[in-house]
Amino acid sequence: MVATRSLSFLAFGSVANAASGFNIYEHLGNLSPYFSPENTPADLLSGIPDSCTVDRAFYVGRHGSRQPISGEIEVVQALGYYTGNNTKLFSNPRGAVPPDFAFLTKGWKSTFGINDLSAPGRLELFTHGVNFRLAYPQLFTETLLAGGQDRVVESAQWFAAGFYGRYANETVTLNVIGENNATKSWITPMDRCDSWEYSSGNDLVEEWGAIYLPRVATRVNKVLAPTFPGVNFTAANMHGALWACAYGTAVYGKGNAPWCNVFEDKEILAFEYELDLLMRGAFGYGLPSGQGPVLGSLLVSNVTAFMQANGSAAQNLSLNFAHDTTIDLGKL
Repeated sequence: MVATRSLSFLAFGSVANAASGFNIYEHLGNLSPYFSPENTPADLLSGIPDSCTVDRAFYVGRHGSRQPISGEIEVVQALGYYTGNNTKLFSNPRGAVPPDFAFLTKGWKSTFGINDLSAPGRLELFTHGVNFRLAYPQLFTETLLAGGQDRVVESAQWFAAGFYGRYANETVTLNVIGENNATKSWITPMDRCDSWEYSSGNDLVEEWGAIYLPRVATRVNKVLAPTFPGVNFTAANMHGALWACAYGTAVYGKGNAPWCNVFEDKEILAFEYELDLLMRGAFGYGLPSGQGPVLGSLLVSNVTAFMQANGSAAQNLSLNFAHDTTIDLGKL
């Protein structure tokens, strides 16, 4: 759905609030901390029926929580430049400061790195490795496969430490496959597709941002104007603040991202919808000319081949570490 009217209706037609039990950490799109949704249908719960056993398994997982990537960090840093260049304004409030914005009086700047796994991300993968071993002790492999980006490789290493223990390096071999346009890989199949364009999703993001971000900036400036006369957060600044909320959580943990308290529930939902648009447009059903199923078929083919193979009992598990985009394409 790309029409302006449709986009506007979907995000602002229904507003969640604290009384309804809105949980911001479940509405940060693909950047949300791991959680199990309440009231999940029985057929979608993890695990297997009591009457069944797992004899063979193919695992593919996203890397753990991470630092921002290059396009995102630039927007967050621009927000930091604005607050940093206006320290006199924010350190001299006129009257009481709205509680959710009190952190501005102490100065705010971006302290994020770029691309790499974060501390919560390391904990997530180690814990997942331990839990996977406890759930499926009968499964084993002597090799892991990881996409060539550092955060993916490190995720595989932390999972292996949890799954195999302190001697993981002596027990399992980590194979790394390049993520570039010279390497055929089901982990990043779009890199070898000449007709694939990131703009398939990013154009939707820009269209939607032009609708909802100015509204956020207008509201925030109105709230702050009596206390900080002359304040002028732009729509781009508010975009950076939303990223700072999501990545403050991904990098420093829940409750440690002050920007998260600034936004109304409907604004967080609008940001979540932005992330949905990107994933659908660039890595999902919104891809043109049927690209999605073709790209995703590489993952499906690998799963099928492994599950049908008559390998040794000791090699009844395939462990693979990739991206959320890998999984999105594989579901098409």
